[in-house]
Amino acid sequence: MEEDLPAIITFDFEIQDVRLVHKAMTVLKERWAGGDPREQEHIDVLKQAFYRAILEYTYQEVDHDVQDE
Repeated sequence: MEEDLPAIITFDFEIQDVRLVHKAMTVLKERWAGGDPREQEHIDVLKQAFYRAILEYTYQEVDHDVQDE
């Protein structure tokens, strides 16, 4: 019998969208009204994932600029 696996959904974002979602996760965490602590942990995981994407984008842009010189 197969285990029920969570659905995986993939999105393609432009960098400004990634920044906006990261900002939204930051505000959501700051204003979290309480409830299931796993939800707050998941918000933090999402916030960190979007921050990593921002850092990766920034690094690639800087590296690209250095290679062009």
